[in-house]
Amino acid sequence: MGKLTGKGKSVIIVIVSGGIFCLFLWLFLPRTFVIEKSLVIGDTLPSVYEKIVRPRQWSYWAEWLRDSKKVASLAFGGEEGKGSGIEWSSSPEMPAGKMVITTHPCPDSIRFQIILPPLRTSSGIFYLKNYPRWTWITFHLALAADNNIPSRFTLFCQHKKIQKNIDHSLQFLKAWCEYEFSHRMSTGYERLPECDYLCITDECLAPEISERISLQFSKIFSLMHSCSLQQKGAPFCIYHKVSDTMIFSVCIPAEKKELTLPSGQKISWKHLSPVMAAVVTYQGHYSSMGNAHAFLQQWITKEKKNISGDPVEMYLVGPGQIADSTKWVTKIYYPVQ
Repeated sequence: MGKLTGKGKSVIIVIVSGGIFCLFLWLFLPRTFVIEKSLVIGDTLPSVYEKIVRPRQWSYWAEWLRDSKKVASLAFGGEEGKGSGIEWSSSPEMPAGKMVITTHPCPDSIRFQIILPPLRTSSGIFYLKNYPRWTWITFHLALAADNNIPSRFTLFCQHKKIQKNIDHSLQFLKAWCEYEFSHRMSTGYERLPECDYLCITDECLAPEISERISLQFSKIFSLMHSCSLQQKGAPFCIYHKVSDTMIFSVCIPAEKKELTLPSGQKISWKHLSPVMAAVVTYQGHYSSMGNAHAFLQQWITKEKKNISGDPVEMYLVGPGQIADSTKWVTKIYYPVQ
């Protein structure tokens, strides 16, 4: 056998070094990477659900993106899709790919897949958790590479860009939701509408409040029907205590007559005086009402007024008139000095 020349040795060294380098890359380049970003936005679930999670919005976007060359937007397909979701990226640095929206799994989340060649299909979930006064949003994305160096190297190079775009997307979503929420409300000063009303004062734990309000309203409506009493205005609630335990009165304006009121149900006549109040007119689902109260309280502080009485929620348009919760109209009054 002949001896290797210097050139031959160099070739072998290059091959061995390249092999070691490739082995190093194969061992140490990541195969998976999880991106998870969370934030609190200034709105609650119904508004976000209507614009983002509702399947018909995502279906349009998926169709729009199918013929696209780049991941240009997430549920944000031009003027027709504008406002129907969160912005993904308008940067040409994003790799070509597409998103596949899977079957809508539950009311507060969207599961999705992102295909970014040469990465494997990556899955994620866009999850919204609703609390009384805010919505907690989590965008969870698990990126996965194939078991080869080009795919792993792509993941290594792209994950920071993708992470940055998700962070930008959530901030965009937060700003959009806060704008959307603030433009569904108008504030001012009005006197409470003077009236006589039938009411029941009740007490319960905060999570039970909606059910108890409905129950007490039904008792008053039943009494009015049996006594042929006409309703004389929008039903309302007065909140005497707001904490873990709620104390409140459900009220229906009616023409005052001498009645034998059922003592067991604690129904009584009362009078609403026309005191001056700060008022916010809110349009939307009742589960967003906590934000409307906070919005009005902040406005009262800016106006340098003092709250002088219990807040009143007056339900001008509700589920009894229209099924679409985005069209429900409520006035919230805070007596002020």
